[in-house]
Amino acid sequence: MNTWILLCLALLFSGVIGEAKASQDYNLLNTFRIPFPAFTQGFIYNNTNKWIIESTGLTGQSRIRVYTLNEDTQEASVAKRKFQNHNNEFGEGLTYLNGTYYQLTWMNKIIHLFDSNFKHLGSKPLPKEMKGSGWGITTDNHFLYATSGTDIIFKIDPETLLTVEEIKALDTDGSPLRGLNECQIVDKDLYCNKWGSTIIYKLNYKTGQCITKYEMKPLLDKVVETMRKEATEKGNSFRWSNYDHMNNVLNGIAFNPDKNTFYVTGKNWYYVFEVTFND
Repeated sequence: MNTWILLCLALLFSGVIGEAKASQDYNLLNTFRIPFPAFTQGFIYNNTNKWIIESTGLTGQSRIRVYTLNEDTQEASVAKRKFQNHNNEFGEGLTYLNGTYYQLTWMNKIIHLFDSNFKHLGSKPLPKEMKGSGWGITTDNHFLYATSGTDIIFKIDPETLLTVEEIKALDTDGSPLRGLNECQIVDKDLYCNKWGSTIIYKLNYKTGQCITKYEMKPLLDKVVETMRKEATEKGNSFRWSNYDHMNNVLNGIAFNPDKNTFYVTGKNWYYVFEVTFND
C-alpha cells in the first residue's frame, strides 16, 4: 500500500477511535527476538517442521519466509526465503490446507497456490466478492475463511476458490466489526486482528459474533521501547524519529497445537511473543 492509503486506512480502522475496551487478558510465556523484522501480513505455525511461516508485504519486498523459535536463547533463527513475489505484488495473508499453501495479495486480485515444499502451483483470481483486496486468510480444515479489511468474513471453497457464504462480523455491542485483517481459526473460534488496533478479537467464526477481546498493547509498547532504546544507544535519532508508528501495528496470530499456545507479532516488530489467552 502506498503511504497515503495506509494513513487513510489507519485513521478509518484505528483502535484509538471509538474502540470498546477489551476485558480479557493473556499470559506471556516467551519473548523471541527476531534478527530481521519484516512487514508481517500472514503468520502461521507448522508443527511438523516447527516453523513459523510468514507472508510479508510491501510492493517489491513481499515474500514467504520461514524461521524457528529457540526457547533457550529466546531468539528466532535467521529467516529462509521460500518464495519471492513479483515486484508489483503486495503479499498478504497465508494459510495451509490439504497439502496446499494459499497466499493472498493486496489489490493484485490473485491468490498464489503452493505445494507443501513451496513449489508454486500457479495463481487464481480472488473471489469477486472480495473486490480485489485480500487481507487475512485461515481455515477450519474444510473451507478457507478470508478477510478484506471490511466487516465480512468470506467462506471460500478451497477447490473452486468461490465464495460460498459471507459472514458479517459483529462486535460485542452488535456494531459492525470493520477492518478485519490477519486471522487464525482454532476449534470453533476465529482469532482476528483489526487494522490499527491493539486488540485481538475472538469470534464465533460461523456466526461472526465477537465473544471476547484481548488487549495486547503491552506487547506493542515493548516493541516500541526496544526500537527507541536501540536507536538512541546507536546515536541514530533519525531512525527513531522516522519510526512508522502508524503502520507498524499488531498483525500476526499463529497457533501451536502441540503446546496449545499462540504466537503473536506485528508489522516490523522486533519480537514474536508466545502467549495463552485467559477466557
